[in-house]
Amino acid sequence: MISKVDRWKKNYLYIFIVFYGAIMPLSFYLFKQGYTSLFYGLVPIAVALPSVRRNHLGLLERKEESMKRIR
Repeated sequence: MISKVDRWKKNYLYIFIVFYGAIMPLSFYLFKQGYTSLFYGLVPIAVALPSVRRNHLGLLERKEESMKRIR
């Protein structure tokens, strides 16, 4: 049985590929064209996304460990 942590790691991989591989390059292109609002809206997300991933996966790991101790 695949754990929630493993499923979320896979989901975060897809999120990172789409966000950093497609959305951010498009945002940089639009920034160079003069559309700054999208760029400035996505920069905080780009900075925060790795820490969100780390905190969420850590929370899931702690929950799984506590469930194993209960059983």
